[in-house]
Amino acid sequence: LITVMASCEQTALLFQIEQDVDFVKRESVAAPQVSPAAGGATSDQSATLSVVTGGATIYYTTDGSAPSTDSAVYTGPIELRSFGRDLTLKAYAIAPGMNVSPVTTVSYSILFPLLSMGPSGGTIFYDKGDDVGGWRFLEAAPIDQSAGILWDDGDGAATGVIGTDIGDGESNTISIVAALGNGTYAAKMCSDLELNGFDDWFLPSKDELNILFQERVAIGGFSTSVADHYWTSSELTTFGGVSAHIKNFGNGDDKSGPKNVVGYRV
Repeated sequence: LITVMASCEQTALLFQIEQDVDFVKRESVAAPQVSPAAGGATSDQSATLSVVTGGATIYYTTDGSAPSTDSAVYTGPIELRSFGRDLTLKAYAIAPGMNVSPVTTVSYSILFPLLSMGPSGGTIFYDKGDDVGGWRFLEAAPIDQSAGILWDDGDGAATGVIGTDIGDGESNTISIVAALGNGTYAAKMCSDLELNGFDDWFLPSKDELNILFQERVAIGGFSTSVADHYWTSSELTTFGGVSAHIKNFGNGDDKSGPKNVVGYRV
């Protein structure tokens, strides 16, 4: 009897199952597009925002801060006039199931044509031609602020504020208010004025008021009665500083007005 032993090697087969897995990447919303392009723009233009991604909502800011879902929602053209001289607009867009868009930033230097509407709703009556000194345009308020008010607090004392040049009105007003403090008088009324969010108003200097007089017909709304005069912020040095320059918008007369007399316009 021959016994034959057979050795069986069992081969284990390892099956590797490869499973195809799709890795889904969320798409981003396209960056908003802005027109006109950054740079110079005129006050009669509006900024328009758009995004090619369907169903996206655009949020924007106009103060240079980063936009978020707490920012303004874009619903239509943004009037550049209402932002004054300079504007930095930032915008981004969001859409359901997508990453937010990159932020688009554009900056404008806004130019105001003469006799156009200014940022506060008044009229631009002077263009200096440059931004030296931090300003370029002068805007007249849309209506007179008073039909008769004191220049000072009633005592007629000299303040030493005598600047008459174009560009002196703002510093004159600041100096008058610093000297006289609280009260009801021409410079303080102008300093306290706020229109459409703008509070940098001032009583014009002699030369600034003269330019405004030259545009009085085109602007309209001024009193032209020979009995009415407009105050300036320019004090006269004669007679101990008790008077200031005034101007009649009917006949153009330049006169001196006692600072403690009620009856001159602002």
